[in-house]
Amino acid sequence: MTDRYPVDEVVTDRQGGWAGPRFGPALGVVRTLVSGGHRAVFVGGAVRDLLLGRPVGDVDVATDAGPDRVEELFDKTVAVGKQFGVIVVPVGGQEVEVATFRQDRNYLDCRRPEGYVPADEAGDVSRRDFTINTLVIDPLADELVDHEGGLADLRAGLVRCVGEPARRFGEDHLRVLRGLRFAARLGFRLEEATFAAMRGHPLGGVSPERILDELRKGLADPGRRRWGELLLEIDALPACVPPAAPADAARRAAWPPALGRLPANAPWTVALAALAVVAGVEPASWRAWTEDWPFNRADRKRLRALLEETPAGYLAAREARRRELAVTKLGDDLTLLWEALEEAEALAALAERRAAGRTSPERLLSGEDCRAAGLAGPAIGAALTECTALQWEETILTRDEALAWLADRTDKTPG
Repeated sequence: MTDRYPVDEVVTDRQGGWAGPRFGPALGVVRTLVSGGHRAVFVGGAVRDLLLGRPVGDVDVATDAGPDRVEELFDKTVAVGKQFGVIVVPVGGQEVEVATFRQDRNYLDCRRPEGYVPADEAGDVSRRDFTINTLVIDPLADELVDHEGGLADLRAGLVRCVGEPARRFGEDHLRVLRGLRFAARLGFRLEEATFAAMRGHPLGGVSPERILDELRKGLADPGRRRWGELLLEIDALPACVPPAAPADAARRAAWPPALGRLPANAPWTVALAALAVVAGVEPASWRAWTEDWPFNRADRKRLRALLEETPAGYLAAREARRRELAVTKLGDDLTLLWEALEEAEALAALAERRAAGRTSPERLLSGEDCRAAGLAGPAIGAALTECTALQWEETILTRDEALAWLADRTDKTPG
């Protein structure tokens, strides 16, 4: 049953109005489509977030115009997903995604349908994942259209599948993780049948790229503790973070409380590193995973470094160099991680080092010294790094000692 409401009955803040910078480009697209004889509306997350009073991101448009017709009506378009009925229209520095009302054909790869067939507006929203994402706004009529009971679920704080949950998750397995993220991010409950279908649902066929994207979003959100609890409750951790899967239940259960101790703006890499530490993941296993999965270079490097800088290693007397390098290279991330893990002794030692202002030792050797000793290429960098390590450990304290060490290392006398 379809319900219709004047927008002013359900929206308390239009965030600048339909013609403002947030909705304006999409409104222009709607006007062009309607002028061309078509139905066109705002759909998706922008409508949901507007109704919740949350900041609105990208504003998507849905229409009964087919992709060819959309391309005909606009001077510039990008056929980013034409085979699935999606055309992007660049407007005023923004890109507005325009999707044709459609029903999807069979899903063959747990992600994408093999194609689509045209549908009306109600048929289009009935293929979506959760009812809170089915709400439609007609900006020209100033009307909210609710085909699937999404407004009631939004007001009740409920994440509910559209139609049969098993079917929705079977079409695209990643919807399981999306549902967890919506519940955690919005502070909503998962409807009973929806949550039951999530438990133990396989995530096979979902690419590492898509899983990493959900990890990034879930762990970057202030609702990360609830997200972690839900992830463990449906037993999705083995598919999302394979190196942590072997840990016993008690160790894994320590992760969400650690997430809850992180500040709202903590980097997602720190939140993920906390899991590795509490679950006792072996550094070798962690390194192999970050190499196999498509992490970007900066995240891969950060995750490895955070795991290697364990509190026990930091506190060991022979690890003076590691202590200093941790302060220099990892900065505040290390403090956040250890606060989340409640490592009071390591935090105190770290604070003491930082207060002392020691961030790097004075360099006692130069590249020229190394070349004079007969070294070349990568061997120069290796020698300088090794000398610095010995300085941190206070084995080498003066330039004369450094030169003597270099001479002994190369069996040559520096000039």
